[in-house]
Amino acid sequence: MLQLNYQSLVAAPNIRPLPIGRRVVLDLLAMYGEPAVTARLFYDIDMTWANKLTESFAAKDIRVTPTALLIKAISMAQIEHPISRSVLIPGERLFTFDNITGGFTVEKFVDNDPIVLFGEIATPHERSVVDITKELKEYHDAEIDSIPYLKQQYDFAHLPFFIRRTIMWLGTVFPSFRLRYVRSTFGLTSLGSLGTTVVSAPPVSTSVFGIGAIENRMVQDGEEQLVKPMMTVSLNFDHRVMDGGQAARFFLDVKKLMEEGWDEAV
Repeated sequence: MLQLNYQSLVAAPNIRPLPIGRRVVLDLLAMYGEPAVTARLFYDIDMTWANKLTESFAAKDIRVTPTALLIKAISMAQIEHPISRSVLIPGERLFTFDNITGGFTVEKFVDNDPIVLFGEIATPHERSVVDITKELKEYHDAEIDSIPYLKQQYDFAHLPFFIRRTIMWLGTVFPSFRLRYVRSTFGLTSLGSLGTTVVSAPPVSTSVFGIGAIENRMVQDGEEQLVKPMMTVSLNFDHRVMDGGQAARFFLDVKKLMEEGWDEAV
């Protein structure tokens, strides 16, 4: 008969406490992600216009990223789709955020442990893609202590479990309280630089997008088959707030903006 040494299991050397920085993601998933009823949509986006725009900026030695373009396109689409920036609060009520804010994941290393924090860009629909790209780079390059919003999250992670979860719970009940800590009206995760073609991120906001790598693919264009730069984008949404049709119309507007473009000074 197999006998287990429970004492040796408890004291196993490969068991260690969860890194403090990981608590930020864990809290968001527990308080906002787990209650959500997740549904997913996927669209392949033709990046021809986006590539031409980034090349036009590059000719002037100005860097613009696909992530910056997508953040702006999503924020513009949220103007016309307020349900996409709404959250469910107790009493079967919906609260719609007035101020559009783009949220995105930021990976940092603390004591050689990778941690995920969250950056925010306010009113991206009113910003140039050059400014958005610069702010994304700032979040990526800067130390945690030099960006107040990242430092706030890291300091928050050091609070005792009960205090952290109480604060997060208050945010689910009182939207004004949530806005003090989490202001984003949509979330975005990009792993395309690591070669991932499809990303499906958990809905810690009502609308969360995942960006894959841009690939040259054979596509049907009318009666022709053409090779085009394509990017698969996912939308994970909270089905308690949006139904499939609402989410698809919102997503299609994002796709249309990315493929047909908008006026952007070069």
